[in-house]
Amino acid sequence: MRVQALNVGSFVRHFLLESEDLAELVGDKVFPLVAPEGTCFPYIAYSNTSLTSSRDKDSYFYEQDAYMTIAVCTEDYTSGVDIAMEVTRALQRPNLVFEDIEALECTLDERSEQFLENTYIQALVFHLKLK
Repeated sequence: MRVQALNVGSFVRHFLLESEDLAELVGDKVFPLVAPEGTCFPYIAYSNTSLTSSRDKDSYFYEQDAYMTIAVCTEDYTSGVDIAMEVTRALQRPNLVFEDIEALECTLDERSEQFLENTYIQALVFHLKLK
């Protein structure tokens, strides 16, 4: 039986940090759930909002659907949109394989924007089909 991809956050983080264009914009400031207190803008926080598995009759996990929310947090609107575009480029490309996880497909399903506590937030929801 294949192990479930409970570490899909590490998978996404890997590809965000691997992008040279994104590194120029946020450095290595890519965090699970929330940025540490005192983190300077801009930064990215990610969270797994859903993970469901498909199995065959022998209980072999052959595919999983994961939904990841990526929050791009900035002090100005324009740079947030630019970073969100680079996040999308980093994740929507072929051959995303890291450790024992392979993304068969990664699509941007939703986008919303907010302004909270002096922070511009571009929220992106990606749907990953994992093998």
